[in-house]
Amino acid sequence: LEISGTGTKEINETNVYITGDINIRENSTFSCNDPVMFSGLNITNLGKFYHYGNLFTFTGDTTHNIYMGSDNQFYGFAVDNADTVIVNGNGINVYNGLFTLGTNSKLDMGAFTHKIASTQIDKTATSVWITENSNFVFNRGGNQSLPEMQCKDIQISTSGTKTLKG
Repeated sequence: LEISGTGTKEINETNVYITGDINIRENSTFSCNDPVMFSGLNITNLGKFYHYGNLFTFTGDTTHNIYMGSDNQFYGFAVDNADTVIVNGNGINVYNGLFTLGTNSKLDMGAFTHKIASTQIDKTATSVWITENSNFVFNRGGNQSLPEMQCKDIQISTSGTKTLKG
């Protein structure tokens, strides 16, 4: 999926299946409100990425490299069973929906600052969440339930109770 040129390119479908790479060029905006199943290898965002409703799921039993650029927004974020996602370039922003790591999945957050406003982060016993070099801002305007984790810095902002399990 190649997004280029000025203006917003929006996908409006009941379900969106992307099997190739996503490339968002400078000065371009990708927008989607629908559930996305991404089985491609790479996402490169040099413009703006707005997923403002439903769940964006990484799937396909493969390794996905994502470079989200500085202007990105996921409504919900999921790594499906046996998939690996490696975050490169910038942190990810999940602004409301679910944040889920499936069975035997792996999410490497890299050495970036991530903003997570999900109500809770669901992680299975067999999933791996690599956070040791990451910074997090938990900024939900309400309660958040957070899994046991090791990271550099945590910033708590907005109202609500943040509960760290472990």
